[in-house]
Parts: sequence; structure tokens; C-alpha cells
Amino acid sequence: MVYARETDGRPSQHGFTLIELIIVIVVIAILAVISTALYFGLQERARNSAAKSAIVDVTKKMLNYSTLNNGQYPPTLASAGIYDSESTKYTYTLLTDIQPNYYCLTATVDEQSAYFLTSKTTTPAAGSCFKLEAWWPFNDNDEDYSFHGRVPNSNSGTLTTGESGFSGAIEFGSGNGFVVPSVDGGVLQDVSFDAYWTIAAWMKSTGDYDDEAIIVGRVGCNGGLYTNDGKYQFAIKTSNGNCWDGSANLDGVPVDDEWHFLVGLYEAGKMTFYVDGEVKSTGFIDKIYGYGTTLRVGGSGSRTFTGKVDDVRILSRAMTPQEIRQLYGAGAY
Repeated sequence: MVYARETDGRPSQHGFTLIELIIVIVVIAILAVISTALYFGLQERARNSAAKSAIVDVTKKMLNYSTLNNGQYPPTLASAGIYDSESTKYTYTLLTDIQPNYYCLTATVDEQSAYFLTSKTTTPAAGSCFKLEAWWPFNDNDEDYSFHGRVPNSNSGTLTTGESGFSGAIEFGSGNGFVVPSVDGGVLQDVSFDAYWTIAAWMKSTGDYDDEAIIVGRVGCNGGLYTNDGKYQFAIKTSNGNCWDGSANLDGVPVDDEWHFLVGLYEAGKMTFYVDGEVKSTGFIDKIYGYGTTLRVGGSGSRTFTGKVDDVRILSRAMTPQEIRQLYGAGAY
């Protein structure tokens, strides 16, 4: 505070001016926002760490059960001594009618952060295997890591370095990409308005696009993640006409040479397009124009994507915003 002298020689005291008070309030508000963001960020990291630790611990019990039972996986989690806690819940899928037997185990902490392991993986993956219709990590092959066996064919891509810098990816640039059987009609071509599905993929462009190229989707902007008009797009065709004129297409960020995590959600008529964990655009459609083209990863002919594709997931449900943020934060598997 500043002191001045009154005419009688006594000091007088002046308080804060209005501008000074406003500045103090603004500074306090900014600090409060930063502190809140840090707090919730720390909470989220703690939940993720707890979920990853939980899935590692229970997998040891799974392997111990398998060792003691001639390589068989437990029929239930309880039979392997695995139980829910107050904060951590487990879901378990076991398929014994396929060879080799398949399991998928998910640990979810506080109903928000999840990690899972399957009989085909050795390290935890962020997210959940609930309604996971197809999953291609592309780390050393093109195998589908979900239990559906949806292995692509007609592969013209090559294995390369993935988003994390040490995991794998598939690089496309000429000819056709992967042709994927059984996903399209079973999930993405469900035209009912009580249907839900998700397409998610990490990708990095190494080309310059003005026209359509398929990252993960069907030929003809008929449901998937694309590049078009210099932007990343999530599109669903709504009429039997010109492709982009007859589609509900949502714009993302402009095409560049950086890694991006793209997620397209269809929720009973609502479309939502996420880029790098954040909503970029939303829209609604009144119908889906479905036809029998096959899902492709990496494009087809003149619509081939020039770039890398990593960690592709297709689910017959809508991912939650929390799950999408977690997957983006974790990076490609």
C-alpha cells in the first residue's frame, strides 16, 4: 500500500483501485483453473496407472491357473481367484469353441479408466474389449486381435514404424489397401437408428490430398474415415447420388504430415468426429444408404491413402469421451 501525508502531517492510507482488484481476481481465477486441471489430470493418470497394474496382476493369476490346468484358461474369474474390488471391476470373455481358445480381460477403475489383455497380447492395451469387433495393432502382422478372425486380404501395404516410434504400422501408397471381410455388413452397415458403432485409427499422411482417399471405410464415402478436400473427414452416405454431395460428412483438421487419432462415432442417427481426443464436429442423419461394398483399410485404387495407419479398432458400440481421451493419451498400441 502507498502512504501519503495529509495536510496536518498524519499519514493517510489508500486501498486498492478497482483495476487492481480486477487484476487480482483474474489472477486468482486463472490459478484456480490451472490447479483444477492439474488435479483432474493427476487423478486421471492415477486411474490409468491403477487399471494397468490391475490387469497385469490378474493376468499373472490367469497364467498360473493355465499352468496348473494343462494350458486351459479359467471358465470364470472366480475360479482363478480374481474378484472385483470397490474401485476396480473386471469383465471377462472366454471362447472355447474356437482354436486356439480366446480370452479377453478388462480392468476398469472408478468406471472411467480401463486396460485390457487378450490371449493374443502380452502387454496391456488402453481401452476395453467390450464389443470389440475388430482390432489391428499392425505391430508385426495384419492379424485381427479380436476373436472374430477378421484377417484382411489383398494387402499391398508394408510394415513400418508406428505412432509410438517402436510399435508397428502399415504404410500404404499404391494399389489397394486391405480388404476386410465380415465387418461391413455385421457392424457398419447396420442402418437401424438404434445402432451404435465406432471406427478409430491412428494415421499419418505422407501425401497431399484434394480428393477422396480411404483411411478406414467403404468405397464411395459410404461410412468411414477419409481424406477429402484437404481435410480429414468422417462420412456416411445418405443417398444414391454423387458421393460427397450425397453424404453426411464431418470435417476434422486439415491434412498434414503429423500423427493423428481419428474416431468416428455413430449413435442412433448422431455422428460425432473426434480428432486427437477432442470433438471436432457433430451432425445428424435421417438415413444410411447401404450397399455391399467391403470395408477397406488404406484405400482402393485411386482412393488409396498415402501414409501410415496404426491401431485400427471397430466396435459395435459408441466409445465414451473418457475412453477416447484415454486412448489418445496412451498412444497407439
